[in-house]
Amino acid sequence: ALTMGVSEREVQCVLLQASGDVAAGAEATRTGSVADVPVGEALLGRVIDPLGVPLDGQPAAKTDRRDPVERPAPGIVDRDFVSEPLATGITVVDSMIPLGRGQRQLIIGDRKTGKTTIAVDTIINQRDTDVIAIYVSVGQKDSGVAQVMDEIREHGAFDRAVFVVGRADATPGLQWLAPYAGCAIAEYFRDQGKHALLVLD
Repeated sequence: ALTMGVSEREVQCVLLQASGDVAAGAEATRTGSVADVPVGEALLGRVIDPLGVPLDGQPAAKTDRRDPVERPAPGIVDRDFVSEPLATGITVVDSMIPLGRGQRQLIIGDRKTGKTTIAVDTIINQRDTDVIAIYVSVGQKDSGVAQVMDEIREHGAFDRAVFVVGRADATPGLQWLAPYAGCAIAEYFRDQGKHALLVLD
């Protein structure tokens, strides 16, 4: 469980794994550690859950460090200007509303309007660049996530990407943690002087 709030009379926790034995008022033991995720080059081409547990049937990735999923963001003064474009491979986007490296962009629209397609095309377009893609799926069905991964694999970009999957049947706490885990992995590559594309879907 992950501690979310502490008061004089109670501790509020979020379960990260399903357990029928836990109920309100149950005793808990403090571990003294924070939620973390494995980071490093060994995650490229891998599919993991928000705690770093492999979901692709392979052994756990051999990484030499784990980073906390929550870290303070760099101050405004410490951030670079957005000055270098990030090519999406979509002509309309690249010519009329280009994205920049270091920029955040919300893709909003109704269901089935192609939001994921834009993100997947952008990931595929990075296969021959120095950009590492981190795709985070939050609460989606396994079939939908598999379809996204198959398309990325088919276009040769799978080994330049990390996939963090908060499955539809995972606990709400684990789904909630997925974007934080993906961001921690992207920040690792940023701190190594590399470019990272983080997609939250």
